[in-house]
Amino acid sequence: MRVFISADIEGVTGIAHWNETDIEKPSEFAPFAKRMTLEVAAVCEGINDFDAQSDILVKDAHGPGRNIDHELLPENVSLNRAFSGHPHSMMNLIDQGFDASMLTGYHSPGYNNGNPMAHTMSGAYGRVLINGIIASEFLINYYTSLYYNVPMVLVSGDARLMELVKETDPDIITVETLRGFGASVTSMHPGKTRRLLRENARQAMENAGRLKALCSAKLPDVFNAEVRFREHHRANAASNYPGAVSKDAHTIAFTCKDYFDFLRFFQFI
Repeated sequence: MRVFISADIEGVTGIAHWNETDIEKPSEFAPFAKRMTLEVAAVCEGINDFDAQSDILVKDAHGPGRNIDHELLPENVSLNRAFSGHPHSMMNLIDQGFDASMLTGYHSPGYNNGNPMAHTMSGAYGRVLINGIIASEFLINYYTSLYYNVPMVLVSGDARLMELVKETDPDIITVETLRGFGASVTSMHPGKTRRLLRENARQAMENAGRLKALCSAKLPDVFNAEVRFREHHRANAASNYPGAVSKDAHTIAFTCKDYFDFLRFFQFI
């Protein structure tokens, strides 16, 4: 089976501060880049427990996309590093040929509690809505997966995001990595997280065939997006995107029926 994994870092076990996500601060970043890698490896091992002949593609989706140590992943894993500029962004290279997708190390969205680093894609945005729902990076990438008829079967990250994942799609298996409160986090031991990831990834693969038939029904027919910028001049510039409408000094709206049109809009504003 072919499996697509998108890996982020702000939702790996125990991470608590922006410095720990920053490749330019190596002493604080290195332990969590390794932890990110090992959590991805555990998921890959769980997939291989289900199908020893699997073909896995991992998208290193945090920051510059240069965080994961490929040497620590199983040999049947290909790794996409850095960013091409394609609207798929954190889901770069996904297509209809995959049997399932998974997200690791994901986090609560902007305009939300649950993670000291809660945000959606960029610090430029205060809040992103899709069809009235506060959009997390999970939600944006979940719809991308469904768009290509690829069922998302597993997501790991902070407890608040796991609640939002279950509200969106109860069929997705979730693995909690930390609980955030204000600027603090509490987490289980990283080794226990990795065991849970491996076990749940194997279980998630058992659901992939059944869930594939449900993809089109889970994807909305229309996408009404609102993006609230922190700085009004960014909203003013973005309002010039074809089809975008200015709602107030900080907010623009965009509506489309084809989800790729939303992805392209979001890439360029």
